[in-house]
Amino acid sequence: GKCCLMLNPDGEVERAASVAVLRIEREDGGAVLMQVGRWQDGAATPSLQLPGSKQAAGETSEEVVARVLSEDLWPLEGAVEVVQTKREVYWSQSKGYSIRTKYLRNTAHARLLSPSVVLPGQACLLSDAPPQPSQGALALTWTQPSPGPAPGPEWIPGKTPVFPIADSRGKVALLAWLTPSDKELLEGPGGDRLLAGWMACVQVEEVAQRA
Repeated sequence: GKCCLMLNPDGEVERAASVAVLRIEREDGGAVLMQVGRWQDGAATPSLQLPGSKQAAGETSEEVVARVLSEDLWPLEGAVEVVQTKREVYWSQSKGYSIRTKYLRNTAHARLLSPSVVLPGQACLLSDAPPQPSQGALALTWTQPSPGPAPGPEWIPGKTPVFPIADSRGKVALLAWLTPSDKELLEGPGGDRLLAGWMACVQVEEVAQRA
């Protein structure tokens, strides 16, 4: 029960799904935590979206947010405060099912309770400083693909740290704090190419799992 199928007046199959996403914002500059990719089979796949999940049958949006924090964003569990929740309804073509889908999206706007909160694998505070070598179980390195597409703008691989976080199912999301201008650039014309070039430069050597 994470979606339902129905016939429209023209006899066409349509899909409906409810999702809840987290928009966690830092107070120092308004950077937002975004998923910028997935790490699987030794490669990074571009995927720009807010962390979130589909809503199961009988599950409230508040319960989805709590589950995402517990299972997907576990390093931030207990360090985030939800300020408000906004609801929107929109139609989009489902990439997985190729069916016109009606989405009911609940966006939980949240903030970090402390600016000193850190994510695994980064030996510095959550800032736009260059990535530093990890002293823990997780390490992130940058590589120049050759041959292949040119990487994105210099500010992306050089100044924006990427945090590989393994969820409760062992899937690894690549997260980054994006400033409003960064987010606008990646969501604008040519943004897909920039994101692909950025992800082509990422190499995750080890992944920390929740104990």
